[in-house]
Amino acid sequence: MAPIYDTDLADERWTKAEWNNYEFWEKVESRRRRKNALWVFATALVFLALSSVPIVVDQKPKWLSRRAARLMGQEINRVKREASVDRAAYRIRFEGDGALSYVVEKASSCKEGQFTPVRSGALVAPDLLSQLVVLDRGVGEQAGVPGLGRQFCYDPLQGSESGDEARSLAAFGFIPARDLSERRFDRVTVLLLNGPSADATFD
Repeated sequence: MAPIYDTDLADERWTKAEWNNYEFWEKVESRRRRKNALWVFATALVFLALSSVPIVVDQKPKWLSRRAARLMGQEINRVKREASVDRAAYRIRFEGDGALSYVVEKASSCKEGQFTPVRSGALVAPDLLSQLVVLDRGVGEQAGVPGLGRQFCYDPLQGSESGDEARSLAAFGFIPARDLSERRFDRVTVLLLNGPSADATFD
């Protein structure tokens, strides 16, 4: 067996120490790279969040008008269902000028002059009522959306009626109140009710 000299042991200790030192700095470098990557990711995330704030602020009223149109579509589907069950004409109409409060009434047909109130409600929460307006026909034409109405009647035998005999298409328009005063019409949401069965689509 070959003898082991002190120089051999010293070389081995030096090699081990050198390797341990290398591993230590590798860990330090890996930790630094991870930290830098986290900083880059966090910076990008903050930048995207700050960039989206103006978009969210600008589009929030549009989302509110879309929500009102969707809830109106659900209420009209409910009116159609109740009219079919009761075999009576049901009408939904908005009360007041531009208000989001509505009343549901029923009669023997849409041609009746006297309707009996069934229920009333609003499309949005009370604290949001002042932020949204139902467009009338005149303002709708200015916005490039002719034929808007404020009431809709459904007869299970005769089909839908919007109050306009010349049109088979009924429509409701919703706009942020601030946009109406500023005559800004790019955030209008329209609920279209097409044909006798009043198939709902959104624009």
